[in-house]
Formats: sequence, C-alpha cells, structure tokens
Amino acid sequence: MNVRLFTLAVLALCACVAPGRGGGYPETVRQRGSYDLRCPPEQITVQELGGNAYAARGCGAEQTYVCVPGESTCVREAPPASAPAPAPEPAPAPVQPSSPPAPPPG
Repeated sequence: MNVRLFTLAVLALCACVAPGRGGGYPETVRQRGSYDLRCPPEQITVQELGGNAYAARGCGAEQTYVCVPGESTCVREAPPASAPAPAPEPAPAPVQPSSPPAPPPG
C-alpha cells in the first residue's frame, strides 16, 4: 500500500512540473518575450504574477503573458484599456514672414 501511494505521489509531482503543465511556462514566456521584445533570451527575466500570468522583462521593455493550463501555450496580454497611449504633442504654429518695416512718418 505504501509503495502504491509513493508511486502516485511521484507521478503527481512529475505531472505538475512537466512542460505544458506549469513547469515549462517560465521558459515558454522567456522565448516568447525574447521574440516580442526583440531581446536575446538570456536578457529576459520572467516573474510569475499568479493566476497563470507572467511578466517578461528585458532590453528596457516589458510584456505580460497568460498561459493556458494543460498546454505549453502562453499568449500576450493586451495593454490595459484604461491606459491610453499619450496624445502626440501639437505641432508648433507656423512662423509668419515678417513684413518690411513701415517707413518713418514725415
């Protein structure tokens, strides 16, 4: 009975860390982040955010990914809708050519 329980525990542990079942997500995110951020994989750091979400950071950029449970797929999360891109600065007003000085009265 103890051998059977031990075997089940080992199989369960292996399933938890097998790629595509959670254990491979950081490497998947690193490779995906490397491509999306145009940064070498060795410069990408991965942080687990919880709930199958991960952040990839490198080369001055950051991207969030959500990984699909039971698969080795992680998809890029869109930027939050509440953070619109900054509006471009208005162009400077055109400079009007100056008119010649008025002749002195007289």
